[in-house]
Amino acid sequence: MDAGKRAVKRVNRTDEQWRHLLSRFATSGMSVREFCKMEKVSESSFHRRRGTPGVATLQGAFVDVGVVGAVASADSAGKHVELRIELGDGLVLTLVRH
Repeated sequence: MDAGKRAVKRVNRTDEQWRHLLSRFATSGMSVREFCKMEKVSESSFHRRRGTPGVATLQGAFVDVGVVGAVASADSAGKHVELRIELGDGLVLTLVRH
């Protein structure tokens, strides 16, 4: 073996372990590189698992949609506001203030 290279032991994590790891990353405030180095996870494995359906999906996770604009329609009081958010797969959330 080359003196500059170390043997890396492969760790097989379960989907539950990956969900936990990704959850910790989401709240760590660290870059992927920093987090992977600390957790001894390869960045390529991290990115691959992050995109795996059912593993990367965190139930109850906060999704930042950024700033959304509300269009106010002109009524006599000027207070009617309707907000429509398309969530995908045909699901639409509509909030109306009269």
